Amino acid sequence: MLSTYKIAAKTGAHRQRITGLLHKAGITIKPNGAGRRRTRRTAEEKLLGQLMARLYQEHRMPSTQIAELTGISKYGVLSRLRASGVPIRTRGGNNRENRAAVPADDLVALYLKAGCPPMRPAGY
Repeated sequence: MLSTYKIAAKTGAHRQRITGLLHKAGITIKPNGAGRRRTRRTAEEKLLGQLMARLYQEHRMPSTQIAELTGISKYGVLSRLRASGVPIRTRGGNNRENRAAVPADDLVALYLKAGCPPMRPAGY
């Protein structure tokens, strides 16, 4: 009932060699990670996830600053935010979600106010 890693450590053979020998002998091997214990998220970890989401969404704090505050890597922060369903912002100061769309009438008024000649339709 040992894992292939433990058998390899005891015998000194490579783990993949052990796996191949077990397959040849007709012994079924559990899929990767099947023997790992699943850890449940504690209440503290859930609160940390909620705090990170709030800092990221409401306070618009970048993931690098959240990483510094929490002691988790920035990739770990982004991974947790994605897992929580938080939409990740695009990079840069002019993000897609906060770009201002100026109505066409206002653009024309600004253009004419600047002293530019009126625009003619194409083909004239």
